[in-house]
Amino acid sequence: MPKILFSKLAVLIILTISSAFFPLLTKASIRINEIMYDLEGSDDKKEWVEIYNNSSSAIDLKDWRFNDGSNHILNEPPENGGRGVLVLPAFGYAILASDAQTVISNYSSYSGIVIDTVMSLGNTEETLKIIDASGNVIDSVSYNSSMGANGDGKTLQKNWK
Repeated sequence: MPKILFSKLAVLIILTISSAFFPLLTKASIRINEIMYDLEGSDDKKEWVEIYNNSSSAIDLKDWRFNDGSNHILNEPPENGGRGVLVLPAFGYAILASDAQTVISNYSSYSGIVIDTVMSLGNTEETLKIIDASGNVIDSVSYNSSMGANGDGKTLQKNWK
């Protein structure tokens, strides 16, 4: 019996130490949730990506990058017409926009965070990444036009099953 108790205690200690030193391994964070990559008509200044903080803590996006083949900074609102802040609240959403002012104008009912960044999403296929301030890829999503939302005004949405 003492041997079993010792084993359980050892596992608990290892998990506790892992949580303290490797928090990204023990909790989730920012996820790419929705992609507007190929609108009806011209895509110019209208593309956007929705991100979601699926953790119970706010996450500061300062010095994070959006990658669509190249790394792009996230401009701190209100720079380039963005709205809100770079701190994404727990279980909160934000829009990364190729042109924040255009996206805010086109989606006037959305009152949340809009962060301007450089963005040029492929209309046939693309791999998108969210990269933290330390250079770690936090989330990556690949899509192609056969998945839908190609020129029909709809978006690709993550299925969280």
